[in-house]
Amino acid sequence: MKKQVLTLSILLFIFLNMLVFFAGYKNENEINTVQRESFYVREKLNINNSKDIMLNQISLILADLKFIGSNVVDMERLDVDVLYVNELWEDFLESKRFYDQVRFIDIDGLEKIRVNSGEEGAYSVPNELLQSKASRYYYKDTINLNPNDYYISRLDLNIENENIEIPYKPMIRFSKPIYDENNLLGISVINYRANYLLDSLAMNSQNNKSTDVYLLNEDGYWLLSSNDKYIEWGFMFSEYEDANFKNLEPEVWIDVKTNKEGYIETDKGIYSYTAVLPEAKNQQGLSNIDAENIILGEGNWYIVTFLSNEDQNFIEIFTFASYFQYLFEDQLEITLSIISAILLISVLFAWYMKTKIEADKASKYDEMTLAYNRKYGLEKAEELYKYCMKNNLDVGVVFCDINGLKHVNDLYGHDFGDTLIRLFSETIQNEIRWEQHCFINENLRRIFSWFRKKENQRESDLFIRMGGDEFLLIFRDVKEEDLQKIWERIMNDHKTKFIKDVQVSASGGLVLVSPEMDMSLENVIKLADKAMYEEKSKHYLARG
Repeated sequence: MKKQVLTLSILLFIFLNMLVFFAGYKNENEINTVQRESFYVREKLNINNSKDIMLNQISLILADLKFIGSNVVDMERLDVDVLYVNELWEDFLESKRFYDQVRFIDIDGLEKIRVNSGEEGAYSVPNELLQSKASRYYYKDTINLNPNDYYISRLDLNIENENIEIPYKPMIRFSKPIYDENNLLGISVINYRANYLLDSLAMNSQNNKSTDVYLLNEDGYWLLSSNDKYIEWGFMFSEYEDANFKNLEPEVWIDVKTNKEGYIETDKGIYSYTAVLPEAKNQQGLSNIDAENIILGEGNWYIVTFLSNEDQNFIEIFTFASYFQYLFEDQLEITLSIISAILLISVLFAWYMKTKIEADKASKYDEMTLAYNRKYGLEKAEELYKYCMKNNLDVGVVFCDINGLKHVNDLYGHDFGDTLIRLFSETIQNEIRWEQHCFINENLRRIFSWFRKKENQRESDLFIRMGGDEFLLIFRDVKEEDLQKIWERIMNDHKTKFIKDVQVSASGGLVLVSPEMDMSLENVIKLADKAMYEEKSKHYLARG
């Protein structure tokens, strides 16, 4: 029994550890999932805040662009003096210092009105200094647009006299065709100082210090980097044309370009992203604008945030490996305490089961033969008998014992007689379906073998030791010829057994009961007992 207690303790220890481990893993995984989802929601809010900053600013610029166009229409219709429009636009630029320039260019590409914003304020450019812009990309891209369309150029650094202006002056050109009813008059243009927009994005990024914030153009170049200003505007310098996000994180860039919005996790950390202007009509987020479409000069802009996996706020994907690391590194003392407690519980439970099994064995089973004892066996027999009678099933009963056991005891001793009883019991058990319901220290291998049904075994038979060498067998739903065959197999098997050259024999009384006979189990057992003694008498008469 000590070996079985040890086995049960080990199995229980393993089971409880697995149970606690998986329960803990499930709990920690749920917490991890909530934390990660919370992070994604928070990052989406941060990105959307940055996106809203850009869209709100763009909405205001497009509205101003429409206002400027209406001034030109009024000028043409009402024959308003150009000087008046110049003064109007100068006042306009004075109130909006984030505009660098406002222009009206006619259908031939000639500047008709141009107001600049200088260090000392807004001023109109004299007619003799106005230029042709017919060859410039923004004129070509705008002049053939529909009346309600708006053109937004790429965001780049301003160039003066073929050199990048120092300090850097980020610029975006917004333009729109001007129509007087169906007559195209030209285009209106606003040069927007994008440093105001970039500064607003940078300030917003400071509210979330854990993540880096990038603004990328259509080709993956940095227009804004919250953590490294030196990587910005690489496309403006030939020596840095390969320094872009597309080359640094090609897989992430493909995901950004394909999905337009979402997040992706790499071995470096988590990238969240969104396109600023979705490439569709009726742009969401642009208020008070009736644009059918917004034409992007050289493509969209993308806001990208990055949380490094080395950051303390990084929440990694929860795996079994990370859980083991958490248990045996971060929480080693608690883990060892839990394992020790489980070990103690396993040992105590195993000893409890040992005590319970032994008590179960003593109250239900015969220690020598492993059959049911008389008291418990007859209780089970009564239950089975009533069930069969109620369900119209025949019941077979065999009462048997060993022939001449007293004579054997006198010749060889009671120990030898006990061996014969055990041998007879094993013979019976090999031919019937006899199920034990607890672990018993003796013959453990054979007990487990009872659960493997043999070809000539039946189901749900009862095997009871009535006392001494007498046994009672009860079979449910059996026919008379089958009952006879079972007993013949037992006897044929038993005849092959010899101990000290003593051949063992037995006698049995067989009775088949059907529900219509209306007999009690007690009377049936008496009939079987009587039949056994008749069989025993024939055996002794045959031996003389």
